[in-house]
Amino acid sequence: MKPPLALFLCLLCVQESYEVEQQHPSILQNPLNFASMVNLNRTFTPEDDIDWKLYLDLLFSYVTPTGPGVSGACEDASMAYKDQLNKPTSFLPGEGWAYKMFDASAKLPSSGILQGNFLHFPGNFDSCLEVVGPGFTGKYVLLTFAELDLSLFGRNLKKSNQKLPNKLTNKIPAQKVREIIKLTDDPEQDPLALLKSGTMRLGRCIPSVCTDADVSFGFHNFFTDENVAGHAAQNITAWPLNSHTADEEVSLDGGDWGMIIIIGVFGVLILIGTALDGILNILHMDVLPHKLVQIFQGFSLYQNTLKLFNTSGGSADSLDCINGIRFLSMTWVLVGHTYSNFMQGIFVNNISVIGSDAFAGNGAFGVVLNAFTSVDSFFLIGSTLLAYITLKELDKTNGGGVKFWIMYFVHRYIRLSGVYAMIIGFHATLLKFFAFGPQSYVITPYSTDGCKQTWYMNLLYVNNLHWLYEDESQVLGCLGQTWYMANDMQFFILSPFIIWTLWKNEKAGLIISGILTAGATAIPFALSLYHDYPFSPSFTVGASGAATYMGDFYIVPWCRFQPYIIGLVLGFVLHKMRKQTELKINAVALTWIWSIAFAVGAVVVYGLVPYQSEMGGGSSKMERAFYNGFHRLAWSICLSWVILACVKGAGGPVNSILSWRAWIPLARMSYCIYLVHLTVIPYYSSLASYTITISHPLCIYFILFILGVCIAISYVCVMVFEAPFVHLEKLLFVSLGISKLPAIRHVKREK
Repeated sequence: MKPPLALFLCLLCVQESYEVEQQHPSILQNPLNFASMVNLNRTFTPEDDIDWKLYLDLLFSYVTPTGPGVSGACEDASMAYKDQLNKPTSFLPGEGWAYKMFDASAKLPSSGILQGNFLHFPGNFDSCLEVVGPGFTGKYVLLTFAELDLSLFGRNLKKSNQKLPNKLTNKIPAQKVREIIKLTDDPEQDPLALLKSGTMRLGRCIPSVCTDADVSFGFHNFFTDENVAGHAAQNITAWPLNSHTADEEVSLDGGDWGMIIIIGVFGVLILIGTALDGILNILHMDVLPHKLVQIFQGFSLYQNTLKLFNTSGGSADSLDCINGIRFLSMTWVLVGHTYSNFMQGIFVNNISVIGSDAFAGNGAFGVVLNAFTSVDSFFLIGSTLLAYITLKELDKTNGGGVKFWIMYFVHRYIRLSGVYAMIIGFHATLLKFFAFGPQSYVITPYSTDGCKQTWYMNLLYVNNLHWLYEDESQVLGCLGQTWYMANDMQFFILSPFIIWTLWKNEKAGLIISGILTAGATAIPFALSLYHDYPFSPSFTVGASGAATYMGDFYIVPWCRFQPYIIGLVLGFVLHKMRKQTELKINAVALTWIWSIAFAVGAVVVYGLVPYQSEMGGGSSKMERAFYNGFHRLAWSICLSWVILACVKGAGGPVNSILSWRAWIPLARMSYCIYLVHLTVIPYYSSLASYTITISHPLCIYFILFILGVCIAISYVCVMVFEAPFVHLEKLLFVSLGISKLPAIRHVKREK
């Protein structure tokens, strides 16, 4: 048998699985089985008179681009590839490049199909890039497939990328994966379901002279062959998500140089500040002009590190428990996003385990599937601190004046936007240099282009309002998790009205807060009932409004206001009780309140367990509307009790845990962790050139690793951007005559 016949083993395996299904119709048929796509009706034996050349040519058109629409250079390279495979000398040293290229391409079908190994076929990224052929090298291409009319795009596929549906340019929604992986014995099931879904990932090693357009046309020729799917696959298109060669170069443009210069300026300021601070506080030489130290000490890496990791106790009325809540809530967010990444972002070979008793079938897993509540914790603790601190300032300034309220807004914007702008700028420019892996498309063009195009929407804090975008597909395209920050800023703009009213007239303030809370409850309830929105992004089955849920419900301010209002009221209550060290409630009542708060909180998180295995299926519209209208309010009240009890001495071991001093620096870094974690997760996922087997231990190891990396990166962001921006704000106010230069900080000598 000639060497190329080895290629045919793949097709023989496909046909064998087809024969098994024909002989045993009771076996569950997976609609994604590649066998059901191949138009063959019998097995092959040595006695059969078969046109081997026909099927070998067909198989080769699946291996590398050939046929109509493919460029001449790619066609020639593909023929050289084919001829080399046919040579008897192909196995000799220095002649095996063609077999290495073929070996680096993914093979179908792989083992473990019934366990869910039918979505991801990455091939071998590193092996492909090592290929060196005559006049070309190996080029790794990661493909997905969807039902699109290729003729609409012509050959300029890169330019047409913005016209693609979101499912091809973004990560696959987890619910889409859940729908695809279900096995069925329905004879009416479309055998091309996988290729039309946009969920499959296929790695292919081809000659470097072949373009993305060549790949799409080549696969189009393969699918429409009468021996494969014929006219039924006319609009099935192979879409290259990303492609790489070993010698590719990413050039620096003007924006990149601008970002490098900005980072360099901050680096110089930090270097100067650290050097001056070192002379003063490490060498203990008081030889520098005091004004010079005042100007530059705020940039000192040494001083800012000491400040970040300072865990000395706060004042008697400090809200120490919020530090623990903040970091643990951030960790909860990261856990939810990391598990979601395993369901939709990384290459896996047992995707069906998601629906097993170990995951969706396990009630305890509800804390992961329903991790969205963690964001409501951020709204609550943020507004609690805001009201608590602002009310104290209003007492000092007798209600504040014009200057006070101007500074109120200016300080908030600078405080949040400085490091935020730097991270956006990094995503829009230098992040592309990290996009070199089998799934680099999750970094660029997705994150990079999104921040290039819509950065101003983020810095205006309106990136949660999709109708403001010219193209709604760009919504959440730049740091998608920052929809929360847009809501928080919008709530902050409204907060002075509530806080000042609570300070000036308690009764009126509480009445207004009650009315706003009632409205913020009625609006999501009514919208959910009218549009039939799902419980959450994880529980979408059965809800007809799932398609518009994220943009029209989940991220808009009028559906997220409840926790913020409750937090403002809690801040007011804590302010009123600031001189009261303990709650005047007996032990029996405290026990009941804690029990009720725990039970209600558990219902919010685990109340969807009955619908968990079906991802929301089986629920009624009224049940979904009730949950959407009241669960955030219930969670906010429960968490408010936890904070109140901990601050006023009724927290017991809960307060001991939440007020642990080790949380303080981690809580200070939580903002930057939030900004970077959804870049770190896909970055490390994009590097894997092989499929993995999902399990809880593996997910936990990955979570701990990602958390550690995010903390390290956040420390850098705090030192290089956040702390310097805080000091620059002070210098700005000094230059405007609003304040004085900050005092010099001295580090005490150890005796």
